[in-house]
Amino acid sequence: MFLMINHFAGNSVVLDGMFRFIANPLLIAILIFSIVFYGVILPFIAPTPKDRLLAIKRALLLATCFLCTQTVIEILKMVVAFPRPVQVLGTVHSLIVFGNYDSFPSAHTAFAFMVATFSYQYSKRIGALLYILAVFVGMGRILVGVHFPLDVLVGAVVGAIVPLVLIRTFRRDSM
Repeated sequence: MFLMINHFAGNSVVLDGMFRFIANPLLIAILIFSIVFYGVILPFIAPTPKDRLLAIKRALLLATCFLCTQTVIEILKMVVAFPRPVQVLGTVHSLIVFGNYDSFPSAHTAFAFMVATFSYQYSKRIGALLYILAVFVGMGRILVGVHFPLDVLVGAVVGAIVPLVLIRTFRRDSM
């Protein structure tokens, strides 16, 4: 499956540039959006002090989601220590160079799905758009040759589960 997806890379300068953007800068844009939206815009536009406090709590919860997702991903990477596709397959179209035995799971995909899942809990429209972008990030990681489909799938699952668990845990405390 990896080779079937990855074979689209290396055939067009324009498409390769698009794949590189989807695989890396798109995630950065998603993360910046989430930080600015939840950490700055929502607290700033909150009509009452109570709403402002709620917005700040959500921003702190998002930060907690970031930290917990990073922790889970790093633990999995240490335990599994699986090589990247270019290290085990000879026919990979590698469009970007990435580390050693740290392919499983995809942290980029996990963070994209974490932001999408978190956002979906508060806004279905924004969350749905972010889920679409998260799928693009995951596919981009395969297209540029740095992750296997299983890496991306597990990254998506981790990215979806962490915020769901944290949101449900903290909603009990009036979130």
